[in-house]
Amino acid sequence: MGISRTVAAAAALLAAAATAVISAEADDQWTYTNGPTGPAHWGELKPASEYSGCAVGVPHQSPINMPAKSLRSASGRSSLGDVTTLHRTHLTLEPSTHSVHFECPDAKMDGYPCGVTHRDGREFHLSNVHFHETSEHTWGHHAVRPLAEMHLEHAAADGGPGLVVAVPLHDRSLSVMAGDHSKYDSDSDSDSDSDSDSDSDEEDIWETSRFALADAVKALKRTGHHKGHHKGHHKNRGHNHVLERFVEASEAGHGASVQMAPKHWKALVDAHAGYCAYSGSTTTPSCHAGITWLVSTTPTHISAMQAARLLAANSPGSPTTARPVQPLQGRRVMCTRGRRAGGPGHLH
Repeated sequence: MGISRTVAAAAALLAAAATAVISAEADDQWTYTNGPTGPAHWGELKPASEYSGCAVGVPHQSPINMPAKSLRSASGRSSLGDVTTLHRTHLTLEPSTHSVHFECPDAKMDGYPCGVTHRDGREFHLSNVHFHETSEHTWGHHAVRPLAEMHLEHAAADGGPGLVVAVPLHDRSLSVMAGDHSKYDSDSDSDSDSDSDSDSDEEDIWETSRFALADAVKALKRTGHHKGHHKGHHKNRGHNHVLERFVEASEAGHGASVQMAPKHWKALVDAHAGYCAYSGSTTTPSCHAGITWLVSTTPTHISAMQAARLLAANSPGSPTTARPVQPLQGRRVMCTRGRRAGGPGHLH
């Protein structure tokens, strides 16, 4: 009888272990491909509706296209620096199947969390920094898509839904995000010659942006992308020296860390930038809704090669780690002009 119980207990443990393995595999089964595990099918992948928020047609999902009307009507001088404070800290690369993911330490440094953002009377603490290639959010009437996007994910101090500060990343040598973009934000459907020229110019610029990442990925495949291979890429136009810390740590692998001081954060997040605010969701399963988004209207510079290296570390073999744009479905997007409104590099 004792033996039977022992065998039964062992069988139960094996069954539990098998279930845990299956669960772990299930967590990794979603992808960014167009196949049966891609974004269009995320809502079907997990049992008990765990991913139901990801199903096609579910309201208030992210990312979105920033409406041209919201960009044109941006008002107020509020900037990211008015709502977000980023402190000295070290971020550690944690294992993730789907993104380059840097976690903030649990312990506070100098008595502060990694960073704090205040919004609508609530306080949010920075919990991690991760990247998507290409950008998840798009911009204006023609849905301009930058090379990449950095997410500063925050947890709510009150335990409620979180907040994400998103920063578009783009190569300054590509003209898609430089100078005046008013001609790209027109809602007019006129067939006049001037509008046709504008559409043609935008299409050419978007093609340049889109293929820049693909070309850089091809270059990586030709040369390899092992640790240390890319020293010297700092000479590339559009290179961001602070962002390179994250790129190299991503290539180093699990456990690599990035030391950040306020001066380093300033090189990644323009404190004078305006932002667009809206209510959405996380952009990966399980696509939880209720997330507050503050999306910078000023890009941080990244070289196409840096973006390609992040993609290689993020999801080798995948052309993107960006969820497709989701329907706005009547949501309001409120944009501020910040303290550098109309300056070069803005998206509106």
